[in-house]
Amino acid sequence: RMKLGMFDPQAAVPYASIRYSENHSKAHQQLSLRAAQESIVLLKNAGILPIRIPKRIAVIGPGATSLIALEGNYKGTPTNPILPIDGIEKIFGSDHVVYAQGSAYADGIAQPVPRTAFPDGLRAQFFNGTDFDGGMVATRVDRQIDFDWNAVSPAAGVNPNQFSVRWTGFIEVPAAGDYSFQIEDRRCDPSDDHETYSVQIEGAPVFRATSSCTDFGQPRKSMTIHFATKEKRKFVLEYTHQSPRFSAGITFSWRAPPDALLQEAMKATSQADLVIACVGLTPWFEGEEMPLRIPGFDGGDRTGLTLPDSQIRLLRALEATGKPVIIVLQSGSAVSLEELASPAAAILESWYGGEYGGQALAEVLHGDVNPSGRLPVTFYQSVNQLPPFADYSMRGRTYRYFDGKPEYPFGYGLSYTHFAYSDLTPDATHLTAGTSQRITVRVKNTGSVAGDEVVELYLSASDSASPPHPSLRSFQRVHLNPGEMKAVSFVLGDRELAFADDDGVQRVHDGQYSIWVGEGQPHTDAAGLSTTFSVVGDKTLLP
Repeated sequence: RMKLGMFDPQAAVPYASIRYSENHSKAHQQLSLRAAQESIVLLKNAGILPIRIPKRIAVIGPGATSLIALEGNYKGTPTNPILPIDGIEKIFGSDHVVYAQGSAYADGIAQPVPRTAFPDGLRAQFFNGTDFDGGMVATRVDRQIDFDWNAVSPAAGVNPNQFSVRWTGFIEVPAAGDYSFQIEDRRCDPSDDHETYSVQIEGAPVFRATSSCTDFGQPRKSMTIHFATKEKRKFVLEYTHQSPRFSAGITFSWRAPPDALLQEAMKATSQADLVIACVGLTPWFEGEEMPLRIPGFDGGDRTGLTLPDSQIRLLRALEATGKPVIIVLQSGSAVSLEELASPAAAILESWYGGEYGGQALAEVLHGDVNPSGRLPVTFYQSVNQLPPFADYSMRGRTYRYFDGKPEYPFGYGLSYTHFAYSDLTPDATHLTAGTSQRITVRVKNTGSVAGDEVVELYLSASDSASPPHPSLRSFQRVHLNPGEMKAVSFVLGDRELAFADDDGVQRVHDGQYSIWVGEGQPHTDAAGLSTTFSVVGDKTLLP
């Protein structure tokens, strides 16, 4: 807060003079895309990626059309979110892509009604005011109803503080059965918002509700409709919003019969050459003080590392078809795939990718972007490898203290090319405590495509204060064309050379230091080199 100038006069703070037009500027959009591109981690590739030859692709899974799985927690409002299905259709062509939701995120949990239920799209009409009499100011076609309008206008000319929307069209379920529908408004402000909803589905009573954001975490009002057939029915949803803070948003959700979703996915898979399975979590599963309490999740905490059972069943069914399956994980934390990883043709971790997350994912799948992300956390095989959750000591957890074999180690990430390391050279083999050390290494792209290498530097010391495993002390991203070599240098000062003692005081200690520079941790399959140097004397760092 001090660095941001929050305690200084505005005239002395350069941030205070930034024009509002810079919000969501072209430069910011490009940075958002770049952040999504560089964060995607390729965990496995059995040669199927990148997808260059035109193929029929089945995109399956609840994450393919989930807005919240792009946004993450504590976020801004994306004005043009590109969902995974949208990015894939744009890159590969919609005529080469078929989509099915496949499963719920977790058994019994409602999720957005997918676009396949609205095969003709929905006509959206926007009005100023809340009585639909203020004159229509905008219209468009929406493929599903899952929107975040917090602090933004839902359409040009619409008053974000007071407006109404009417969606009309047809709804078509994947198979006969009982479907439970509800409205979710988790993005609203319980102190100010007043919202109403009216849903009309042909053959069923009108469903009405008011804002339930004050009851966050409580059971949502819902309506259950029996569909004897999968024929289209007329559909109308009316939504009104009134709030001085214009924190609007609406998601039309359902609980669909699991077998109906799975069979729809199997049909889509039968029409395709390969499958892209978008699975994982959302911030409504893992987050601060969340109300969810189901197997694997307890109030925002995770009690397991695997996917929910509904998604495990989906992946097993997809892999059993014999079609190549590319698993795309969306999550904010580690997910263990266990036995599901071995049959997969490729595995990507795309996290919560932000506004352009779907575009970045499609570019990586197609090879327009060479994946270069590295894991910032350890992906353990199972929660059974870890100490009890309430044990706050470091023993047995994180890459610096964990002695087991992880599913994927901290710092891990593959590429579509290969890199080689040579000539690791420290400026000095003997240092006096308090002086800096420069480390230089040469990195060469030995493959046939351009790519970024994230060069990681790990440090360990002979002193007892050093953790049992080397610690990441620096890293650099370097872009290399095929055959190109560059020298990469790191400067290790007091902060990089120091380790904390039992009292938490950072000290540079007298003794031998070991350096590893490579594409991942030492003692793994990562390419890299090691060297040593010694430090004479001790230095205590100020807080």
